[in-house]
Amino acid sequence: MASPSGLNLRGKVFTKQDGEEYEAHRCATFPTNVPPRYPDFIVLPEDVADVVETVKYAASTGNKMAVRGGGHSWTHASVREGGILVSLSHWKHIEVVGSTAWVDAGVTNMDLLDVIEKQGLGFPCGHCSTVPMSGYLLNGGFGIGKWGPACFSLLEVECVNAAGEHIIASECENQDLFWLARGSGHGFPAIAVRFRIRLYPIPGAVSTAMHVFSLEDANSVFSWVRKVLSSGPDILELNLTIRRPKQTDKEAAVFMTANIYANSDEEADAAWLRLSTDLPATPLETVACARSSLRGLLTSIEHFYPTGNRYVGMMMFITDPDPRDLMERITTAARAMPPGAHDSCILVVPMPETPTPPPPGPDTPLSVAFETAVVGVYGAWQDAARDKEFDHWTMESSATLETSATGYYIGEVDLARGQHLKRSSLCFARPVWNRIRKLQQALDPAGSFFSYLDWEGARL
Repeated sequence: MASPSGLNLRGKVFTKQDGEEYEAHRCATFPTNVPPRYPDFIVLPEDVADVVETVKYAASTGNKMAVRGGGHSWTHASVREGGILVSLSHWKHIEVVGSTAWVDAGVTNMDLLDVIEKQGLGFPCGHCSTVPMSGYLLNGGFGIGKWGPACFSLLEVECVNAAGEHIIASECENQDLFWLARGSGHGFPAIAVRFRIRLYPIPGAVSTAMHVFSLEDANSVFSWVRKVLSSGPDILELNLTIRRPKQTDKEAAVFMTANIYANSDEEADAAWLRLSTDLPATPLETVACARSSLRGLLTSIEHFYPTGNRYVGMMMFITDPDPRDLMERITTAARAMPPGAHDSCILVVPMPETPTPPPPGPDTPLSVAFETAVVGVYGAWQDAARDKEFDHWTMESSATLETSATGYYIGEVDLARGQHLKRSSLCFARPVWNRIRKLQQALDPAGSFFSYLDWEGARL
């Protein structure tokens, strides 16, 4: 574990010569199907001074850098061929100050909720407990609660920029870098080490419930959910997860999950009553409304996305004038799931049938317009011998939906497969993409940081 000449750090440095230790840190990611890309060095900085030293070393030696907050990435964006992988996954400090908090890059969603929920505070954390705040915020962050994208609650970012300067980016200083921090994803041209975020009072009666419907009823359920969302109240988060029942090869079913962010027990019960009457079809199963917590919601979601799997995924923003045709394509894809695909699924987040203008928010890179749904196709398996089979199902299923896609979510889009499509450029409105590319060049003129995977020719 000897550091390369000229790189003097308090933290640890691993090279390929370190064998199992190097490989353990290279593969410290979610999911487990890590591509054959090998950084020259893996750096685990001890403090900000180490980060500064690493950036300056990279600039002096011509090494590119990739940054890992926790390694939760469908395309393993932090694992590149050559260069330096700077891993901050062990940075875990949280400091709550009133209705805000400073969180280190490696703090996960569950780490944060473990601290703030005891104080009656919440945050729009991601749906997976192991997602680190760094990548989550930099990707924009679509999560739990009714507080909007997580990046809307980002107040400041402590960074080391491409010049090796330790700076703060906010709406008052280093504004261009701050704008990029609110949704540009792994094209961010700096190392974000700490984030200051706004926290919110937790609603008084966070609750959850579920109906399970036959796949034959998918279209009517989708239409019904859109009508419910159009008529309010704005305390409901309704998602459809289409998957096979656990540990069976039975036909996929539609799991309609309701998260209710009510202010009182009475309001929560009234919302559930509405979701239990005038149903579009008879449920196969119902899990009645029960009080929960933000931590409880994340724990229940883990049931759908267990760790230890190999995954490939694609999330699209959809506008389709014929929602029935969209759902027919989705159900056809669900029926084509490979045998044993117990954890593979298609996630459908319906939008209200009557679109309403989004509440005003800050200027961020999040810019893809859509009206019908957000749809994610996720292949999940364990046996590496079946990689091609599940890759094929996921990408073919996604291709049948892409004709209705207005764009992709940068945090959950496969950029390595089909690189010629340059999907990263389709994760943003065209003027926003142009602005991102110009700022990357202005803030990192020497190209010290790896850019988007599909612009770097990354291997699968």
